[in-house]
Amino acid sequence: MGYFFSVLFSLLIFCNNAFAQESTSPIRFSLFGGIALPQGDFGSTTNAKNEYKAGFANTGFCAMIEGSKNLNESVMWVSSLSLALNSMDESAIQSPYGKDYKVTAGSYLTSWAMTGIGFETAISSTINIYGVGQIGLLLSSFPEVKVSYLSYIDETTTTKMGTSFAYGFGAGVIINKFNIGLRYYSGKPEYEQSTSTVHRSDMGTSTRASTKKVQMPTTVLQLMVGINF
Repeated sequence: MGYFFSVLFSLLIFCNNAFAQESTSPIRFSLFGGIALPQGDFGSTTNAKNEYKAGFANTGFCAMIEGSKNLNESVMWVSSLSLALNSMDESAIQSPYGKDYKVTAGSYLTSWAMTGIGFETAISSTINIYGVGQIGLLLSSFPEVKVSYLSYIDETTTTKMGTSFAYGFGAGVIINKFNIGLRYYSGKPEYEQSTSTVHRSDMGTSTRASTKKVQMPTTVLQLMVGINF
C-alpha cells in the first residue's frame, strides 16, 4: 500500500508541474486508460530448462498521464508516468503440481516513469499521427504467491519491490482531442525473494525459510485511449 501511495504522490507532483509550466511554455497534457498486454517472458507460462523466467502475467489494465512540450514545429519532449496492473495465472502455476495443490497469487503492479523525444505530423485538419522513443525507470511490485498441499504443506513467497532501467517506444493518432495510442515498455528488475515453507506431519511441524535474488524480464504493450488538454 505504501508503494501505491508513493506512486500516487509522484503522479500528483507530475500533474502540478505540468500545469505550472503551462502558463509559461506550450505544453500538452494527456490522460489515458486502457489494457496492458504482457509480452515475452513476462506473459510466459513455461520455464525453459534451468531458467525460471516465466512471469505468468495475465492481460491487465493500465493508466497514464503524459506531458509533451514542443521543441519545434514537429519535434517534442515527452514525459509520462504510467501504471499497469496484471494478475498472475494461478491455474498455469498450479498445473505442474497436481490437483491436490492449491495456488493463490496476487498481481503485478508496475510503474513506468519515462521521458524522451517524439515527433508529430498532421495528415489532415483534424488528424495528427505521432511517434515517441523514451528511457526511464521501472518500479515493479511482484505478487505474493502461496502454495498449499492439503493440510501438510504451506509455502509462501514474498518479494521486495524491484527497480531497473527501462526503455520504450510508442505511436498513435490524435483525432481532434482524442488520443489513441500504444506504448511498448520493457525493463529487467531484480527482486529479493523470501520463501517460508511449513511442513506438518505426525512427527510435528517444521518451518524452513530461504532468500534469493531473481531477475524477471518485464515487458508490457499498453493499448490506450485518452484525451488531450
